[in-house]
Amino acid sequence: MLRAWLNLTTVALLLAGAAWGTPYWVEYSAANGNFPETEGWTRYTTGGGDARYFEDGALVLDGQPGTHDAYAWYRPGELDPGPQELFVARWRLCVSQVDPPYPLDPIVGVNSDEQRGIHLYFGYESIQAGGDIIATFEAGVFHDYELRSPNMLTHDLYIDYVLAYSGESYAAVGPSFVAWGDGGLHAGSSSRWAGFSFGVIPEPCSVWLLLGASLLRLKPRG
Repeated sequence: MLRAWLNLTTVALLLAGAAWGTPYWVEYSAANGNFPETEGWTRYTTGGGDARYFEDGALVLDGQPGTHDAYAWYRPGELDPGPQELFVARWRLCVSQVDPPYPLDPIVGVNSDEQRGIHLYFGYESIQAGGDIIATFEAGVFHDYELRSPNMLTHDLYIDYVLAYSGESYAAVGPSFVAWGDGGLHAGSSSRWAGFSFGVIPEPCSVWLLLGASLLRLKPRG
């Protein structure tokens, strides 16, 4: 009985792998003490970039008006999830300062394979997308963020593991990529990034559906 269950479970997982294609995961952790560009990210700067240093396991980006410092990872034609898959981006961020009168500076941006965009702009205590405030958070402390999308057309944003916003992507131009960092030129800002990761994973419910189907096929021997 146990061997039959294990065999069917293995088959289910193999079938799941065939249906999902090739999930992937890209991760940056500031606790390693390396700048993102040394771990495969492409760095973009203006005005020489921000003052950068590590503090308590986080990468600090101290920007002045006229500078920006952002990091991108390109996956042309290979970014989006397939059937029964989920695109996920996760980051841990503390926005310490955004100078007035420009209320936005740190960014997180995603461009899909089908030229759909999800761009989030962080203020001191709120997030904007498409010119609207979509979520707020307690200022000056770290929060855990997670962006999920099954199709790159709709997405959910979680803050500290609580759903904060559900929205739609918009038309975007350019290759598929994920980017984060200080994206503003006009405002001075200070942000602390403990880490950033993204990738495609199997939808959690799909695994359990396949395992459930395997269990239903098991018949006790009398």
